[in-house]
Amino acid sequence: MMARLILFTLVFVSGCVSYTSQKTLPPESGELYSSPRTDLKQWRIAAKLSIKTSDGGFAGRIDWTQKESSYRILISGPLGFGQVKIEGNHHSASMRKDDQVLFGSPEMLMLNATSISIPINNLRWWLLGVPSPKGGPANFSDENEDNHTMSFSQDGWYLSFSNYSSTLLGYLPGKIIGQNDKLSFKLIISKWRSPES
Repeated sequence: MMARLILFTLVFVSGCVSYTSQKTLPPESGELYSSPRTDLKQWRIAAKLSIKTSDGGFAGRIDWTQKESSYRILISGPLGFGQVKIEGNHHSASMRKDDQVLFGSPEMLMLNATSISIPINNLRWWLLGVPSPKGGPANFSDENEDNHTMSFSQDGWYLSFSNYSSTLLGYLPGKIIGQNDKLSFKLIISKWRSPES
């Protein structure tokens, strides 16, 4: 079970330009919402992640760095968990924990190690609060006053976003909750910054 949660956790996250998180008022009412986030190619986040499944759970920290289509995800957990590193792109990935290394496509790595199918390539977009352009159709269920998406469903996942803050990249979420018929996760982002920082 721990191995499943480790690998699942590894796949959940991504990072950006540095800023100090500040709550901001919505844009002027006449300002139309246009999201530069779909063009955001490089970023880094630090976050807390908790996962719940029918037979257990996990709580840890994630540092996700995204550069174009490549990513590096570092996951650390409770005492004794150590650190896990996943590196890859939309074609293949590798996972390293202690002296063990696994290779494969992102989805196959997750499926083989955890028996859970996760749309890893969608996550880099979901972290930004937008549907994945590579995923299936998204169904929007709610929007806040300034038209930033608060929730949508895509590829069997229901996702909700809150705690938006103004950053150098635009208005980005600080809290993301996702759920499908097998598990749920909560991600609390403490920092958006550049990949080099």
